[in-house]
Amino acid sequence: MKSAQPFYVNALIINSYSFHSLIVGAKWPEGIDPTKRETYLSNIQFAKIFGMDKETSAQLPQWKQEALKKEKKLF
Repeated sequence: MKSAQPFYVNALIINSYSFHSLIVGAKWPEGIDPTKRETYLSNIQFAKIFGMDKETSAQLPQWKQEALKKEKKLF
């Protein structure tokens, strides 16, 4: 399994993980909040998997966000 690849935003280190390391049934990397696994995807991965960017997703009703996460095996 690949380790997280850090990237820098205003001197903060932010880790992103591959989709396959975050799906249900996978052994998640240490420190992952299982209720927010989608937040650990890179912006590019998130858009590819969900068909929208993170900002658009955050504007959806909570029930819709959860339904999409279940559909993608991230809930």
